[in-house]
Amino acid sequence: MFPHSYRYLDVQYHGKGVTARLRKLRMDETEINAFAEELNHLIAHGGCPRVALVLGPEAPLCMFSVFLAKLITSQRLAQEHGGELTICGASPNVLDIFDACKISDRFHFVPDVATALARWEE
Repeated sequence: MFPHSYRYLDVQYHGKGVTARLRKLRMDETEINAFAEELNHLIAHGGCPRVALVLGPEAPLCMFSVFLAKLITSQRLAQEHGGELTICGASPNVLDIFDACKISDRFHFVPDVATALARWEE
């Protein structure tokens, strides 16, 4: 694992996976781009491409197309590195956004971090 300081992510390593929480729930487009760069760095260079991204219990206030597009790109990068980007703890409103944008099938959703980590220990 490579320790790295992240401005937009709070990161914790857990064996075969890593959890990432948003440090800011409200981000503008510039901040979303910086967040995505950090997430992609974590996936590609952080030593573990299995990332449990926590999007709850409080919903991020940046769930619009730029943010979602960045998550799709990060998911693709994780898969290229033999991992996945799992969404944890998303509220019903957040899940509705993924459904409305027809991208729910691109991600694995779990109720909490423990469930995501348990999947990777199997």
